[in-house]
Amino acid sequence: MITVGASQATAVEGQPFPVSLQCGTNLRGNPFPTVQWKSNDGTVVTSGGRYSLDNGPSNVHLNISNVDQSSNGTWMCILSNGVLSPVVVNISLFVLGKNGFS
Repeated sequence: MITVGASQATAVEGQPFPVSLQCGTNLRGNPFPTVQWKSNDGTVVTSGGRYSLDNGPSNVHLNISNVDQSSNGTWMCILSNGVLSPVVVNISLFVLGKNGFS
């Protein structure tokens, strides 16, 4: 069972705290699902630099620090246990300029 989080988020460029994209909560399955994040250009995201992954049984988050216009777009979370078809969750991130406008 997967409870899906929000399908969109809004951030302001240069904000001092990371943006947290939530893919799902209450993950269950046998085998337990693995999580893969892809950026808005299709690149697989791993922890390090601007990104930290918080993928546990109670929540699945991608945290993005130093949000800028390159962060704008649709991010993909893929949950798979190798048995059933993967669950793909798209999360749109809207990054506003420093003045609060896009």
